[in-house]
Amino acid sequence: MIIKCENEDDYWRKISERAIERVDKTYNWELYSKNLLSLSKIYGFWRFTTNIEMGEMDAYLDVLYHLLYLLMAKKIMDAHMSR
Repeated sequence: MIIKCENEDDYWRKISERAIERVDKTYNWELYSKNLLSLSKIYGFWRFTTNIEMGEMDAYLDVLYHLLYLLMAKKIMDAHMSR
């Protein structure tokens, strides 16, 4: 691949454009919102069927927020700001 990039000037540009297209099609707000709505439906059903206390639920969601969501949101924002 490196040799081909050295020999063909447009090769790396083509790879980059296709990668950007794939990311734009895979990671966009429409897909994110559909996924979020699906998860909220699952959460609503789970909350309806279980007897977990709200304090425990808040602690669990707080852990998820700080361990998963916050880090992913920061990476996305950093990538966006570096464009």
